[in-house]
Amino acid sequence: MTYGYTPSPISTLSPGFTAHRKTLGQLVRVSLGGIEGETQRPLYGPGGWYWLVQTITGWWETAPIETSTVKHPLGSGVLALTPQFGPRPISISGRIIADRGGPGALEAALDELGSIKHGVLLIDELQRGLCREADVRLTDMQVTRETNIRASVTLSLQADDPRRYGSAVQKLKNGSNTLLNPGNSPCFPTISLVGPHSALTITHPGGNYTFPALSTGQRRRIQGATRNVWAGDTRVFVGSGPYPRVEEGGARWTINGLGNGTATAQRIEAWM
Repeated sequence: MTYGYTPSPISTLSPGFTAHRKTLGQLVRVSLGGIEGETQRPLYGPGGWYWLVQTITGWWETAPIETSTVKHPLGSGVLALTPQFGPRPISISGRIIADRGGPGALEAALDELGSIKHGVLLIDELQRGLCREADVRLTDMQVTRETNIRASVTLSLQADDPRRYGSAVQKLKNGSNTLLNPGNSPCFPTISLVGPHSALTITHPGGNYTFPALSTGQRRRIQGATRNVWAGDTRVFVGSGPYPRVEEGGARWTINGLGNGTATAQRIEAWM
């Protein structure tokens, strides 16, 4: 399948695959830390400038494959171990155009873009109707000033978790829950809990995950992908058992103990 660009002749499944630049021919909206840009039309911000996105590298390709091998016990060839993927490198190139701002608008725009050291990268393929996101951090920013109102910019990003997640959010209930994953990778969703509920058990394909009771109004956020649980901005160490998992295609979860509390799951769709 193509997405408005010419695919690289190099297979994305080749060992050590390096993403090649793709010139975008479709309408794509990019959001990084709240700053938005598009590929075919200007989205002006309050500073009188816009981010014109021209190429994206590393988003549509398979994440780098780092599966280890061991020598075959019979002496010929090797045996591949459990498939492993490395962090996803992403590059976004384009221009900052500050044609509606005053003196210093271009420099202010570059400062604002470069100040985003980490955050959520969202890429919305508007014509395809597919919006996905990943947690990224900035590893490099290259700027070439072309005029006093225009500069070319290349952002080098890394998604330490190489999965790209869909935008679906599902409300969970006591009893059986069916979660659909149209992507090509299993994932560990983010679960948001609001009390009151008693001790909670989530039975899922990986086993049973238990979580202590919450009183009225208490909130917790369970980030399965990073194995972290948060109370606001504070990490807490609660919960036991394998984190709830959704397989490629989907999964059935059974929840007991939710009571009058609420629970939602997001990042239930994942692509590697």
